[in-house]
Amino acid sequence: MSVNFKNKAFLLAVFGFGLHLNTQAQITNDTTVQLYSPRTTRVFYEKAFFRGNYEELPVDTSLTNFASSLYWFSDTTFQQTLDNVGLATKPIFPRLPNRIGVRLGRNVYDTYGYYSDELAYFNTRSPYTKLKYIQGSLGEGIFEAEFSRNIKPWWNAGIAYHRVSSNKQIGSTVRRDPQVDNNGVKIYTHLQSTNNRYHLFANYLHMNHQLTESGGVRPEPGDTRGDLFDFQSERTWLTQATARDVRHSFHIGQTYALVGDWVKLFYNFDERKQSNRFDDLSLADKYIGTGREKRLIFYPNEINKDSTQTRNRSIYNEIENTAGITGNQKLFFYSAYLKNRSAKVERLSLNNRRFNQTFVGGEAELKVNEKINTAVRAEYKLTDEYFAQAEVHFLFLGGQYTRMLYAPDLMQQEYFGNHRKWKNNFNNISGDRVAVWLQGKLWKNTGRLELANLSLNNYVFYNQEQLPQQASETQRVSTITLDHKFNLGKLHWDNLAVYANTDAEFIRVPEWMVNSKLYYQGFILKKALYGQIGVEATFRSEYLADAYSPNLQQFYLQDQFRVENYVILDPFLSVDIKTINIFLKLAHANQGLSGPGYFTTPYYPGMRRSFIFGIKWMFFD
Repeated sequence: MSVNFKNKAFLLAVFGFGLHLNTQAQITNDTTVQLYSPRTTRVFYEKAFFRGNYEELPVDTSLTNFASSLYWFSDTTFQQTLDNVGLATKPIFPRLPNRIGVRLGRNVYDTYGYYSDELAYFNTRSPYTKLKYIQGSLGEGIFEAEFSRNIKPWWNAGIAYHRVSSNKQIGSTVRRDPQVDNNGVKIYTHLQSTNNRYHLFANYLHMNHQLTESGGVRPEPGDTRGDLFDFQSERTWLTQATARDVRHSFHIGQTYALVGDWVKLFYNFDERKQSNRFDDLSLADKYIGTGREKRLIFYPNEINKDSTQTRNRSIYNEIENTAGITGNQKLFFYSAYLKNRSAKVERLSLNNRRFNQTFVGGEAELKVNEKINTAVRAEYKLTDEYFAQAEVHFLFLGGQYTRMLYAPDLMQQEYFGNHRKWKNNFNNISGDRVAVWLQGKLWKNTGRLELANLSLNNYVFYNQEQLPQQASETQRVSTITLDHKFNLGKLHWDNLAVYANTDAEFIRVPEWMVNSKLYYQGFILKKALYGQIGVEATFRSEYLADAYSPNLQQFYLQDQFRVENYVILDPFLSVDIKTINIFLKLAHANQGLSGPGYFTTPYYPGMRRSFIFGIKWMFFD
């Protein structure tokens, strides 16, 4: 199967629809002054609304982080990547899962999708259209078109289309050889009763993520480390392998005020589906030797189904119903709920598995003011998993303690593929995370310093043989995170740095990760343009980064390949022209100055130098 590039007609339709409505909805007063602007298009979030936070924020038109690739997708933290847009990723620093209960465990493409709990809803006095386009000279591209409007004062609806694409950086046979094609859609609406007692939030989200897998560079006998950066001549392990991840989700959230904000009823309905597959139609070039000495290379030397090709598939469905009571006033917030999750997983050569899980949970918050408050949250799955969290803010100090007991995901528990199979009876994993932080302003500095420690018992990971394994020893990782901003007049210096210390045997992290931006912000060219001009630097220290298995779609431990210390420099220019933001960037401008390149994952060389252009254009009438 090759990557199928489609939905171009839909792309043009969304683009044309937005422009058509824009031209039909020009609203001016008698002096031809435009009435509508970012201040008349407001944004709010369902999660905050259900907590009693009804604040509507203006649309973000700032230049901050627009040119930074750390903020192009849904996860804005440091990620280990295969360093091409649209390929597999995972967080560099370990995290607790975002929920207890059944989970599929195929997450390497999560960052490229839309998610209900992050979805922005709008309240518009006029039609709102946003177009975003980012294009790199190596073929990496991002496009998004969004349109939203109030149909009635009490009813808003919107639609968006999102596309991520890239060309092969290694193993390419032609000049422009497509590798990734991601298409996403979101359709959403919010409506309320005229007396403001009833509110409904609904959305449908879709992602179709298709790509060709390379498997990384395939070293030739006698190759040095530097030879692995010869993009024109180096072969890759995989030439006919593809992956596809298709996701659908439908969400309805409703709330009804029985006694003002004191007592409200709420009900959420969620339906989710994830279809995942990997195909390699030719295993012929993966064998060496003959007869009894014949064995597979690159893949584990194991054939469970077919010696000529590999086809792995899984389909996961779940339906979740949550009902409860909530309320809020100036000094407090509370909620209590009952939740049921019904799930089913279908996989080749394995019996289908069904799950029916029940949860009870709630939250309470005491709010003296914005700087002094405390909250507790808890959820319990009958009868063997739980989540509990307490958080406190006192002036410029804060702290949080999180305790979880959760089951390994379905992939870790049971799998039957062409090159690996297992059925495990792992114990539940327990995790404790303690964090304290200090934040505030001092002279020209604004910062947040966090000290955190994560401890995991019965931790499950993929070992050097690409098999799930449960650790008998506690795995601990401590981090110090600094988010710092300094400005002196028009000079700005923004820093995000993480120092990690660990004695964990089965968790590998770099000691340092740093992202730093130094830039001038103000008028450019005799006040003709307002913008930013500067340089962004990203540094990661040397460590034994996890390797990647394309057929399992999992990262796993390895002991031979150390990714090196490396700094990436990206000079950029961003400008703001009314409702248009534009940036120009020379990514990896220092290529060749401190070596031929760098690796992000063993045998996956980082992106070469690329000239990148981006534009975000918003219409408010």
